[in-house]
Amino acid sequence: MRRVIQNARAVNMPKDKIEAAIKRATGRDAAHYQQVLYEAYAPHGVALLVETATDNPTRTVAAVRNIVTKNGGNLATSGSVAFLFKHVGVFRLDPAGIDQDDLELYLIDHGLEEMGESQNDERPDTTSGPGAPPPGKAGGTAQEGGHTQLVIRGAFED
Repeated sequence: MRRVIQNARAVNMPKDKIEAAIKRATGRDAAHYQQVLYEAYAPHGVALLVETATDNPTRTVAAVRNIVTKNGGNLATSGSVAFLFKHVGVFRLDPAGIDQDDLELYLIDHGLEEMGESQNDERPDTTSGPGAPPPGKAGGTAQEGGHTQLVIRGAFED
């Protein structure tokens, strides 16, 4: 490290550039991402809710606005679209060794409204309601490829 700094100084590299490179390499100046929700209307009044993770909300809102307006839509004010949506959680469990009736009763106690089965990762059309079970309480592991899966959907409050 010392040799690299000496070599950089030997070619008259500015001190602030050297310090910035060290911070990037050590991760001390790592980006802090934040979750931002944008509301928009697509053509024909279709409501859109765009959820992003960004380190620069100004750049992100410009990019989202550009995409939406290029396709005939416009950004909406905060709160004008969000009430039309509910946040839904989807859990996929391997049903092996699980008593489905007991699981369903347990999850209903925690706000589940509907549970369905899926073959080969097909997603059934189900509706869900308020309150999803906590992810750690649902148990099981996600499986893919040829296994029967339990698909559990439930809305939850942020």
